[in-house]
Order: sequence, then structure tokens, then C-alpha cells
Amino acid sequence: LRTGILMSALDTPHKVVLVTSSVPEEGKTSVAMNIAFSLANVKRTCLIDADMRRPTIARILGLDANAPGLSHLVAGTEPPARCIYEYEQSGLYYIPSGAIPPNPLELLSSKRFSDALKKLEESFDIIIIDTPPVQLVSDAVIIAGVANAMVYVVRADSTPYQIALGGIEMMRKGRAHLIGVVLNRLDVEKAERYHGYGKYFSYGGKYGRYKRYGYASGAKK
Repeated sequence: LRTGILMSALDTPHKVVLVTSSVPEEGKTSVAMNIAFSLANVKRTCLIDADMRRPTIARILGLDANAPGLSHLVAGTEPPARCIYEYEQSGLYYIPSGAIPPNPLELLSSKRFSDALKKLEESFDIIIIDTPPVQLVSDAVIIAGVANAMVYVVRADSTPYQIALGGIEMMRKGRAHLIGVVLNRLDVEKAERYHGYGKYFSYGGKYGRYKRYGYASGAKK
């Protein structure tokens, strides 16, 4: 995923990448976090929790739920230094949701939000934004207007094709630039049994033997 994002815009690197899905429980937050941690190995990266309906990044990373975050940064009630955190020497910086505002959509569609994002772009090479599911609220559609790229997460054997396609179309109407779809929680054995994908997954073992010669030294990243 990291390589796909970096290779999708060699001449004009993506500065702001939005991660979303159609409905809850598809794993978009996990995907956003793993992409951010991986990118932090090679780029100065910031992860933003803009899912202000059900924020989870602060809890997952062990931060107090009441800690200053995105809402404080946008409102100007806290300085950036108190809203941006670094996770345990990983190189990843992140901004939790902060206090939940009465109307998250109003905050995310404000000029203060876009201005805060532009300011962050000056300090980071790439920004990953975790947003709410598209089919529930329009927050992600609004954020798409200030993002450079979108990664769309679909849960295998769970999300109906029509629902996922409808969500992607909604995002495109919001000017989102789709660079890829992540098929999450794929049952490899089932895919092999019913769709004949086994021959592709078996390639992993063939490439693995080259690691000792140094040809795939970065393969695990």
C-alpha cells in the first residue's frame, strides 16, 4: 500500500491522502494507521483522526480521549504544539479528534479547517486522514475537496458491490481522486478455492528465497 501511494504520483507527490469506506466495521481506521506507520519510515508523516463521530485513534494509541486534537486546532483554542503528538519514537506524528463538536460537518467544511490543513502541509511530507464512512454522513465528501488522493476500503465478502460502488461515486462527485481500493479481510483460502487465485499467492514463497541475497531487503515494509 505504501509503495502504491508513493508510486501513484512520482512527479506530483500526494500531500493529503483521505482514507474512507462505505459503512462501519470495514477496517478503514486500521488501514489508515498501518499506511501512516509505514510511510513514517520514509516520509515525515502525520495521521489525522477526522472521524469525529466515532474517533478511535487516540484510544488505540493510548492517549487520553480528552486530549487536545483536531477540533481544538481548528477552533484555535490550543496551539499546534499541544494538538500534534509523536508515537513512541516511531517517527509518526498524529492528531486525535479532540473534543467532539456539536456539528462535526460544520467544523470540517469551515475555512479554518482548510487553513489548518494547509499549515500542516508545510511541516509534513504526507498527511493521512481517517474519515467517517461515506454512506452514513457526508464528512468524507467534504474533506475530499481539500485532499489530493483517496484510498477506499472495502471489506471482502461483506460489503455489497453496489454499496461500495455508490460510495465511490459519491466521493468522486466531491472531487475525490481515487488512487486505489483496498480489499480488506480477504480470506485467502476461500479466494483460492472459489476464484483460482492460489497461483498468485504462491508467488510469495518464490520471491522469499531471494531475500538472503539482498534482492528484497525492504519487502516487509
